[in-house]
Parts: sequence; structure tokens; C-alpha cells
Amino acid sequence: MRPTFILVKDSTNTPFFFVVPPLDLRIESDQDLQTIKIIDLGEKTLIGNRKAEKISFSTFLPSMKSPFFNFILSAAPTNSMETLKKLKNDKEKLTLIIPEFNIFFKCYIQTLYFSVTERTGDIDVEITLVEIEKNKTLTDVARGLLER
Repeated sequence: MRPTFILVKDSTNTPFFFVVPPLDLRIESDQDLQTIKIIDLGEKTLIGNRKAEKISFSTFLPSMKSPFFNFILSAAPTNSMETLKKLKNDKEKLTLIIPEFNIFFKCYIQTLYFSVTERTGDIDVEITLVEIEKNKTLTDVARGLLER
């Protein structure tokens, strides 16, 4: 089964298809944790709130001469690279959709790496997406302070 990786821009519902799906997908989920040392009693571990999840993967953007290139779903690798850069720099809200794994992940692009390792015209891409978390407390929009 070859999964489909789609990055959708939430404001316009414009899809970006990764024509070559990544071989590996890494999902990272952390928890706030604090250990307190108490003399003569030992250690006490306090668990806090969940941190934002991250998804990272690497793939490549195929050149137009590549057998992986799809004229319907993809653009030239340089255009695809510019599209991903624009999504990151404009801080666009995105949704990563992988229907085969039932993943619908609201996110921003945190890191984006491009490299040309071969002389085929393909561009290697490493991307890290970070979850969009809603604030759990009420704040004043103008001041950014907590309501009393």
C-alpha cells in the first residue's frame, strides 16, 4: 500500500501533493515533566500538560524527466520548493492528510530543508510539521493577558 500525503492550505483548501510518498514517518509526542528531589524521601515526578505534537518526514520532489513525475498532481521541483517555502514563511495554517493511516493533522511548517544530492534534477525535502494548539485559557486579544 502506497500512502497518499496531501498538505492542504486551510484558508483556500488548496492541496499540495507529495507525489513520492516518504518511506518513513515520525510522529513525536512529548509531555511536560518535572522531577523534584526531596531529602531523605527520594524523588517525586510531576507530570504536566502535553506538548504540541510534531510530524516529520523526508521525500523528494521529482524532476520533470523523472519516471515519478506526475503531470496532473505536481509542478516542477523548483516551483514545488517555492510553494513549500511560501507556506512556511507566510505561517499558513495547514492540514496534513494521510487517508490510509487516518491522519488529519492541523499544523504549521516548523522546519524545511532542501538539498540537491544527485544530478538528476530531483530535490530532496525534509519537513517538520508542528501541531496547531488552541490556548486553553481565556486571554485578552489586545493585551495578551489573562482575564480576571
